Amino acid sequence: MKTKPTYGELEKELKELKAGDKSQILLDLAGVIFVTLDTNGIVTLVNKKACEIFGYEEKEMLGKNWFENFVPERIKNEILPVSKKILSGEIETAEYYENPILTKKGDEILIYWHNTPIKDKNGNITGHLSSGEDITERKKAEQALMESEEKFRIFYDDSPIAIWEEDFSKVKNRFDKLKTKGVTDLRSYFESNPDESVYLAGLVEIVSINKHSLKIFNVSSKNDIIKKLPGYFNEDSMKVFQEEMIALFNNQTSFDSEIPILDYESNILTLALNLKIVPGYEKNLKKVLVSFLNITKRKKIEQAFKESEEKYRIIADYNYDWEYWIDINGNFIYVSPSSKRKTGYKPEEFYKDKKLLEKIIYPDDKKLFLDHIHEIDEKGERKPIEFRIITRNKEIQWIGHVCQEVFGKDGELLGIRGSNRLITKRKNVEIALKESEERFREIFENAPDAIFLADPKSGVILDANSAASKLLLRSREEIIGMNQSELHPPQSKKYSKSTFREHNQESQKGMPTHLAEITVLRSDESEVEVEILAQTIQINNKPILQGIFREITARKQMEEKIQLQSEIMKNISEGIYLIGLNDGIIKYTNLKFEKMFGYNPGEMIGHDVSLVNAPTKKTPKETKDQIVDILVNEGEWHGEVENIKKDGTHFWCYANVSLFDHLKYGRVIISVHTDITERKNVEKVLKENTKRLKELNATKDKFFSIIGHDLKSPLGNVIGFSKLLHKNSKKYDQEKITHFANTINNSATITLELLENLLDWANIQTGKIQVFKEKFCVLEVINEVISKLEKAAALKEIKIKHKLSKEIEILADQNMFKTIMRNLLTNAIKFTKREGSISIKAKQRSNYTEISVKDTGIGISVKKQAKLFRIEENISTVGTEKETGTGLGLILCKEFIEKHGGEIWVESEVVKGSEFKFTIPLD
Repeated sequence: MKTKPTYGELEKELKELKAGDKSQILLDLAGVIFVTLDTNGIVTLVNKKACEIFGYEEKEMLGKNWFENFVPERIKNEILPVSKKILSGEIETAEYYENPILTKKGDEILIYWHNTPIKDKNGNITGHLSSGEDITERKKAEQALMESEEKFRIFYDDSPIAIWEEDFSKVKNRFDKLKTKGVTDLRSYFESNPDESVYLAGLVEIVSINKHSLKIFNVSSKNDIIKKLPGYFNEDSMKVFQEEMIALFNNQTSFDSEIPILDYESNILTLALNLKIVPGYEKNLKKVLVSFLNITKRKKIEQAFKESEEKYRIIADYNYDWEYWIDINGNFIYVSPSSKRKTGYKPEEFYKDKKLLEKIIYPDDKKLFLDHIHEIDEKGERKPIEFRIITRNKEIQWIGHVCQEVFGKDGELLGIRGSNRLITKRKNVEIALKESEERFREIFENAPDAIFLADPKSGVILDANSAASKLLLRSREEIIGMNQSELHPPQSKKYSKSTFREHNQESQKGMPTHLAEITVLRSDESEVEVEILAQTIQINNKPILQGIFREITARKQMEEKIQLQSEIMKNISEGIYLIGLNDGIIKYTNLKFEKMFGYNPGEMIGHDVSLVNAPTKKTPKETKDQIVDILVNEGEWHGEVENIKKDGTHFWCYANVSLFDHLKYGRVIISVHTDITERKNVEKVLKENTKRLKELNATKDKFFSIIGHDLKSPLGNVIGFSKLLHKNSKKYDQEKITHFANTINNSATITLELLENLLDWANIQTGKIQVFKEKFCVLEVINEVISKLEKAAALKEIKIKHKLSKEIEILADQNMFKTIMRNLLTNAIKFTKREGSISIKAKQRSNYTEISVKDTGIGISVKKQAKLFRIEENISTVGTEKETGTGLGLILCKEFIEKHGGEIWVESEVVKGSEFKFTIPLD
């Protein structure tokens, strides 16, 4: 297998082919980057790989200074010296190194480079060649791997839980020996062999331990733990160890328990032990992870709580507020019965899930609740907070929460006591008031229209919102104190004053103010068209005239554009309609389109686009999605579509479809339709004529083939043998004369048969033959045909059999039926070997008669079966005794049968014979 060439090999081949025409082809086919620079650092050559990775066209890179255009500024001082050393000949080949390169988009990618000088024939350095490979993704993967390894190493070493990796393989071997000796119950074995558990403990090998293990056991190293390992166990510890061994002996893959342990200073610790066999090591116990969680303080808290539980429970159980007590590990030690009334959750549910309180807190308030643990007031107590919870019934309730730390007699922190009071009603009132004030303030400040509040008598502006500031290009402070007439240019002041006065009068009478259009003067002296409405409102029992200004410049421009678009679409000679992109509803149709589809003006608007599309296998949604997908990706679509008119008539159009942002209807699909029905009809006629010409051409070729070969051959036999017989009749004996006479007779018979088929076929092609149907007995006609072919069958010792009922009658052209049967039987005789057989069957079905001719002949291959009954295919085959044919008989059969509304087919296997079947409808 050919290995991938090295950079050196590719560079060598590049130098050899540099002067030839193939050098650029080689560079473009290379899977690495190639760049050549001249002595001034100008790019003189790049390959396709370089262009692909850097995102440039070749012409964009050639002639550019490499260091000014493609090297990040921060590393130029590092790269330039290397290039200078190569160009000066100080170094022959630069070491491989990595540096980033700027792409066309401005991104940095990391390239692994190799540089070598380029020399002319005289050995002078004319530039240097750089070959490289994009290693950006590889570097990212390496960094991710390093971070992942570091993360898991930190997790192991700095875990707040003691984790030991232990090897129990020797223990497993001991178990296997015990089981071999017949031990099945390790517990009973421990009772009769008390030293066994100590022996098993000595077989456990500690592979590694993490830092927290040293902290729990109050030692400085792993060896300190191993040296005094037996000393950590007391009698109760060994009982837990025995249960652990029993679990492993019984093929359990994990074990959990609490175990009392003596630390390095003989203090009793209570540890939560968890043992788990690493997956894949269940058979040899080579890797087992054991974790220890120090729960000594929790146990002390539980004991302390037990001692004071009765007194506390009496108070808390009957308190209306929801009380709870959490230990230092966050476990609920006590939850008062009122939790059910406040939250819908029973105390037992909090005991089982220490995160339940956090889970039912409203998502937006979780951070507040978790942060309040660290908020201490000036007295050193936790600040009370208010937060929401979601009850079991999905109701949102407000909680007033206070909590404090609880300490034991020895000053040790035992946990946190919390008290929660339902304050939903009070909070709802507060929130409603706040929301009301904020809502009105936000409506005013964030209204899209400019709002001015003015004194109705003086016209002095008292307040304005942010939209007003944006409209005038003035700050709120600048606007307040201005007179309303100052908002308008000098030529509009008289009109503005009268409008202000009229709006004031109309509003005070309770009448709706008239809509006025006027010009506003901005601070930059530009003018903007607006429309104004006004109303009198009461603020602190004082009437204030509120004026609402809406800019209409864009609307005016839009109206002009809409009018222009409307005129264009109305007068264009093509049919146009607009469809909503999101809902598929027809938004607009021009007169040409409505006339094309037979609808009245405006009648199509508001209907789904499926109204005009002829039904297809796809749903209207699937068709729309497909076209929209093309439009999004390609920008436009054009092609032929089948449409349907109002009266149900189908017709063809050529459609040009594109996306369009309409000023009135928004994002729409615009489709321009041209009626191509006449063109399609012409195409259809041309297609049919082409097919007919092809058939006529094949007919002509077949006709000349028959006349030139198939008809000539038997006639040649008749003429040749009759000439010999006439010339030598006195010389030949009776046997030879008989042989010649038989040959002449057979050739004449073949010629007659061929002429009959040829005449029938010619009559069909010219349309002269007509079908004259009559009812007749199938048995009688078939017997007549068989009688004419018995001699030909007898010469090959072939038996023709049938079991036909006299009751089977068909309605058909009798002469055509005889021709069909004659050709099928002649074919069967031709391709059946001596002493073979031919069987004929006829079956009456519900609405047709099926007739078959089956032989024991040589059969037909699948490939040839596909060519049967086709005039353009020449598949004439020599019979079993060199009989010739034209292939015209089967084609004639097919055309006669189809004129009766039936069909013909063949079922055949090579060597096993063939069965030709055809049907004749009863009606």
